[in-house]
Amino acid sequence: MAAAAAPVAAAARTYGGSINRKAAAPVVEAEETEEEEEGETFDWTEENITAFAQESLGSHDSLFFEPKIPAKKLKSARTMHADTLEHDEKVLVLFDDTVFGSAEEGFAITTDHFVWKNILEDPNALLWTEIDPDAIGWSETELTVNGTTVQLTQGDTKALYPALGNFISEMATMAAAFGDDEEEEEEDA
Repeated sequence: MAAAAAPVAAAARTYGGSINRKAAAPVVEAEETEEEEEGETFDWTEENITAFAQESLGSHDSLFFEPKIPAKKLKSARTMHADTLEHDEKVLVLFDDTVFGSAEEGFAITTDHFVWKNILEDPNALLWTEIDPDAIGWSETELTVNGTTVQLTQGDTKALYPALGNFISEMATMAAAFGDDEEEEEEDA
């Protein structure tokens, strides 16, 4: 797996740089040149995360992005993850991993969480800051995040596992970088 700083730089170039979540200071790698530093802020917004997810995950029959998530699927997924998701926390990405389209299994992405439910298992949820980018792995049949399995069964998911693994790793890396920035600002205050 690539070094933790690489995903931040890749997302930063695509979406304007490193993290700027709720006006946080930009994160800049020490080894970057001055040219690379300019404008390097990733605005941690619903729109940018959705666009980054679309670019990273591509298309799949069971994959939906805000604002085109079917209302019935969204309601079902929100109900399944009601203990984790805040009432006003918008689902930006939804993967419906059910045969009949109920969206009771699958995964969802918000600005704060990666949530998922495997078939015949309880729902799982992690804040982006709780995910260790080095603890993500995948095969052709599953994805592992912090030692917990994420299984996708609907359609051809072989290409989705590495794309989702890389996306989660990049989001976790950026969230960790943002958290480090906040800690430094608190120490300086």
